[in-house]
Amino acid sequence: EAERMRAELAARPTRAEAYRQVADELALMQRVEPDHRHAAGLDSAEQCARRMADAAEAGDGS
Repeated sequence: EAERMRAELAARPTRAEAYRQVADELALMQRVEPDHRHAAGLDSAEQCARRMADAAEAGDGS
């Protein structure tokens, strides 16, 4: 059971990878979002996700 759990955890993306995936999705949404006010909010969220990814990498390497 412990080995199975270790394997599942190892297969998951790191926190930094997960934040970068979210940022990439937000960037894609901005390209198709016609409402500029909404796009500005997406840009802010994307930048926040990228900062969180950088912090996760710098903090503990995960």
